[in-house]
Amino acid sequence: MSQPNVLAMVLADRVYRDAATGKYLIIGTFNKLKTRVVKAQINDAASRGPESELEGPSIVVSSDDVADSGTPSLYMAFTNIRGRTSFRLRFASLSQDLVTFEGAFDVDSEDPLSLVEVAADLPRLQGPAGAYSLDLLYNGSILAQRRVTLEVDGGKDERSASA
Repeated sequence: MSQPNVLAMVLADRVYRDAATGKYLIIGTFNKLKTRVVKAQINDAASRGPESELEGPSIVVSSDDVADSGTPSLYMAFTNIRGRTSFRLRFASLSQDLVTFEGAFDVDSEDPLSLVEVAADLPRLQGPAGAYSLDLLYNGSILAQRRVTLEVDGGKDERSASA
């Protein structure tokens, strides 16, 4: 079976679907996020205890130490979806080899030629300053990815437009 085709994967401040027309409105695309992170702590699996479902290192950032950058949205468009198809999204630091969030979702289509559009609200993109990758995985392999730079800034939070 062939893999799905990703026609678009756009990170934005908001993605809305107009109820009257069915069109998606993508507002405020970005690839850089300036946020105020004062401190972060990296925990290894042993320090979390045996009851934890997380594997490998994780990052802990106190909500008091991160400015509210809001929750961004993600727009994706696919073709070649055959029936119920499962994907995973993950946001990972490229310099520290840490996954700061990961989640699963399904897409369904009976016609592999039809366009399947998906809009999703993401959790806050937070962590220490550095380069991150937002990865879309299918059957354990990266199908698409977007690079996001998190910068520490003493001022207000802001997002920079994609190039």
